[in-house]
Amino acid sequence: MLKPVETVKYIYDETENGIEYNYELINKEFKKMLTSCKAPKGLFMPNERPISKYYWSVFMSERSSSKTTQFLLYGMVQNALYNSIICYVRKTKDQITTDFVNELFKVIRMPEYGYIEYLTNGRYNDIHVERTSKKAFYCKRDENGLIEDISAEPFFIAFSVDQVERYYGFNCPTGDLIIFDEFSRGVYHNDEWILFNNLLATLRRERLSVRLVLLSNTIDVRNMYLQELGISRSLMNMKKGNKCVVTAELGAKVYVEWLDVDMHKTIKFKRASLDYYGFANPKLKAIYGGDWEYKNYPRLTKDIDNEVIDRHIYIEVTGELLVVEVMTGDLPCLHIRPYTKRLTPKEDAIVYTDDEMRCNKPTVIKGNRTNLRWLLRALANGKVLYASNDCGVALESFIKNLQYI
Repeated sequence: MLKPVETVKYIYDETENGIEYNYELINKEFKKMLTSCKAPKGLFMPNERPISKYYWSVFMSERSSSKTTQFLLYGMVQNALYNSIICYVRKTKDQITTDFVNELFKVIRMPEYGYIEYLTNGRYNDIHVERTSKKAFYCKRDENGLIEDISAEPFFIAFSVDQVERYYGFNCPTGDLIIFDEFSRGVYHNDEWILFNNLLATLRRERLSVRLVLLSNTIDVRNMYLQELGISRSLMNMKKGNKCVVTAELGAKVYVEWLDVDMHKTIKFKRASLDYYGFANPKLKAIYGGDWEYKNYPRLTKDIDNEVIDRHIYIEVTGELLVVEVMTGDLPCLHIRPYTKRLTPKEDAIVYTDDEMRCNKPTVIKGNRTNLRWLLRALANGKVLYASNDCGVALESFIKNLQYI
């Protein structure tokens, strides 16, 4: 039987600082629940991660790793003990529809596990999601599916980054587990990082009890969220199964883990995955397990006799400069190479940037699909070569995130 904590303590004995959670107790009860409910083996285990130590945690893996479901269950255990609330975040409002939220709890609602009955000590047997508020409540349904009883308070609320203005003034004093799911999917819109942090400020207020969990498939190592967190460069050197703590420029510590879900897969499962998805396209590795979704970009090889005729255009990707060299010769092209001191921009250089705040002089321009049409045309015609794969990834990430894309 899961009993609520009788005496709730607060950080520094001040309620505005938030609840002082006993994570050892939460971890213990989470593990006990999985055992009692006969959960499948080999699942992702939040209770084995240092959630209590770091405000920010990032977990990436293939889509079959059960991260989201397990963190929801972890938050539900926390709710049963402390009456806390899970704040679930997605990028856009179409990703938090009622149907989507119901699908989110599909496994948790399966009667063969009995998670809900366990968490509520038999009082409820299902979940009800309010269509307008996107709040999830425990409920008891009869054999016809009609609600006989429903909890007074929600245990889950869904939010979207693109609706941040709608939440101003919202107060959730126990919304201490914030899950930002699939943060790397889709297009990164202008100032999205700022909007996301505005949402965090609304949800967190001044509490020190909040833990932020970012979940994603391993899609793009130069994703704008990873770059804004200051961890993208560190991830370039990570391999599957690695974990690290990255300290951002102003001191924020971020726990990062690239989950190796293959460790828990049987040889039979791996063979079946290759039978279905074992083709040459490297993007399929995100499905059957493998490396980062990465490709080899065309290089300027030694046998190509080219000459640089112009070097006054630069592209700035989250503070890092790429040099655009116009070349003539055996293979007329644009050559993308990293910035070096030898190639420091001259006064007449033009810098296309993805940071609107940097546009403080005429030669620094916010890149968009109109003023970079020449570059998009060259890419479409295969007239762009790269000094390294990193340059290719950086430029592709920049193009993907152009305003109005």
